[in-house]
Amino acid sequence: MIDSIPQNLAHKRFSATLALALLWSLAGQAHAGLVVAGSEEGQWRDALAPLEIRYRQDSPGVSRGRLRFFVDEMEITPLLQRVAPGVYRYPGASWPLPAGLHDLKLYRQNDREWELLDETELRILSSGGFEEASWTPRADVSATGRDERNDSTDVGNETLQQRQLALESGLETVHRRGDWQIDSNWQWVGSSSPEQSLRYDELEQDAPRLDLSEYRIDLRRRAWAAAIGHQQRGGNPLLIDQFSNRGVGLAWNSRQGAALELAVQAARPLVGWSNPLGLSDANKDRILSLGLSQPLPDLAGIPVVLRLDLLSARRVADPGFDEAAVTDLARSRGAGIGLRIGDESQRWSLRIDYARSRHENPPEDFEQDFVEQPTTLVSKDEARSIGLRYRLLDDLSGESGDSSLDLLLDWRRIDPFYQSIAAEITPNEDRKALGLEGRWRRLAWQAELARSEDNLDELPNVLKTLTREQRISASLDLTGENGEGGWLPSRLNLEWSRQHQFGDNLPVGFDPDSHIPDQVDEQQGLDLEWSMSASSLQLRLAHSTQDNRQPGRDQADFENREIGLSMNAAIRDNLSLQLAWAQVKAEELEQALERRSREWLLGLDGSFNEHWSATLNWSLTREDDSSDQNERKNRGLQLQLSWRTELPGNIGKLPLQTFLRYTRNDDESVDRLFDLASDQQTRAWDIGLSLSFF
Repeated sequence: MIDSIPQNLAHKRFSATLALALLWSLAGQAHAGLVVAGSEEGQWRDALAPLEIRYRQDSPGVSRGRLRFFVDEMEITPLLQRVAPGVYRYPGASWPLPAGLHDLKLYRQNDREWELLDETELRILSSGGFEEASWTPRADVSATGRDERNDSTDVGNETLQQRQLALESGLETVHRRGDWQIDSNWQWVGSSSPEQSLRYDELEQDAPRLDLSEYRIDLRRRAWAAAIGHQQRGGNPLLIDQFSNRGVGLAWNSRQGAALELAVQAARPLVGWSNPLGLSDANKDRILSLGLSQPLPDLAGIPVVLRLDLLSARRVADPGFDEAAVTDLARSRGAGIGLRIGDESQRWSLRIDYARSRHENPPEDFEQDFVEQPTTLVSKDEARSIGLRYRLLDDLSGESGDSSLDLLLDWRRIDPFYQSIAAEITPNEDRKALGLEGRWRRLAWQAELARSEDNLDELPNVLKTLTREQRISASLDLTGENGEGGWLPSRLNLEWSRQHQFGDNLPVGFDPDSHIPDQVDEQQGLDLEWSMSASSLQLRLAHSTQDNRQPGRDQADFENREIGLSMNAAIRDNLSLQLAWAQVKAEELEQALERRSREWLLGLDGSFNEHWSATLNWSLTREDDSSDQNERKNRGLQLQLSWRTELPGNIGKLPLQTFLRYTRNDDESVDRLFDLASDQQTRAWDIGLSLSFF
């Protein structure tokens, strides 16, 4: 016992020495005293101003080894000028640093070992005085040419030549200083061919060759944001549902979750340089919307949000659409309210939407004295919808997140004459749906039952149609741990659906023996996929029937059967093969006629090296029928040789790609009933070049 005392003392002395050495090393790493003069207390510095970098020479580790200075991942040691011991100067005017937040780091290099001695934050303003300034341009230029020859027994011979230079470009910018931030996104397209111009359908030959397809500018300060250009507004699917178009908008978002949106947008899609705000014809064409979202107290820990939307909209038909007719002008005014309780991350979620809209179609600038003044149609109708998702069961397999069972309820009722310019809604419909969604390990499935009806006003002279729908779909993943399914399919998809539509009343003037529709449509589909090491095989089976039960047309039934097989195989590392075959049979039972179609496809895709590649595609399609009245055969061939590389440039490497393509198509058809025959041949050469900048 006495002999062990000196050993314990020696052990304690060694531990204390080791701890002191470790603390000394950590002190040298974290307290080299690295500072930048004039950058105290988070001050921002001009990018062109020189930086005076200082460190304490008496810091542990500074005197041993070589010192290396970095800004983020870029070394600036060769650019520094030593002013005094422990003081260096960086020439900002000669080598301005990018704007934003950076980490200035001081390393010590001793042979091959690097040690971080200290680091500090560096804040650099752009040349324009912004704390963050970035420009991200994009440009893709392509040049294509086509020589085509068509030989036809119907129209004779024809030669076509096309040359086109196309441009797709864009620019994204971000500028921030203090609480202010301005972002912008611009998209341009150009074409040397007038027919391919963005607004050719509107302006024809006067359409600009280079045009603005989309843009948006956002200005933000704290909780406020303003935007001009293309934007999405609205949160009520019955009144204004994420309406996207050019306009002006203002938004406010509080930290508590409340939000306010006010926007004026063009009602018709707009592109081009003219009418940049979308408000040049606001008296006849505009969407004015106001949206308010307000969080309510949680319901048993589930978030609740109330949404209010107001809409005032006008839209006129496209100019020149039918100048001889009365121009269609539509006006909508409405209000909508919505309630959102929870989302898919909670056990249950509920959405409730209601909207009331006043819609009218007054004539616009009616000056035809010889035509009777049309009547203004006005409707004041409502729309309602409710959707519920409830998690019935969870973790059925005992593994967290591996299985679940959800109940879905959906109800929608739209009044007969309900319309809203800013939402695509089918009026005169009442639909109820009950669904189930489930997962169990690798099996996912869905099922739905739905009932719908129209003629909600029960008008005696209008047919009332009832619809009954059933759908089931399932997907089973049988992939093994190595990503292959072996002899079993790696994936199986199954789908089945049935729809029954039938009349439920006898309108005035309808014949009950022939005028009341009654039809059942049914579809089944099965997809199987096998995955191997470098190959895959897909099998598609489909069957559909149309059963007409309407009196007088109960024999007008149809049946379709489809089978398809496709394979993708990697023959070598640089060569792949694609094979496909499909057959479709369509039978008209009333005519005792069966139409048949068969298709064969062959594809080869290979590369010779990192620059050269080639593709080959061949197809054959044959069509005929059981009565031997019609027959058609189509053969297609396409060969393409491509070359790609990267060109050096001051802004980085520029991807360049060129291709030469030959296309051949032969189409022969015979109609023995009318004694007609057609033979068309097409031969074409295409050459193209594309270059991407930035």
